Amino acid sequence: MKWLEELLLDEEIMAQLIRTIGVSIIVIGYIVLFIGEVSDLNVLQKMREIAV
Repeated sequence: MKWLEELLLDEEIMAQLIRTIGVSIIVIGYIVLFIGEVSDLNVLQKMREIAV
């Protein structure tokens, strides 16, 4: 576990980790938003079909 402590103390590695995690969260957020938009469009289209 000593190597883990050394990694955590290394500021550059920590900054890189935080950046990587941040980017991952943003990417996942965009994917979720995109899927949400697509499913909303499908719902709207189905509602129109039912109405017609």
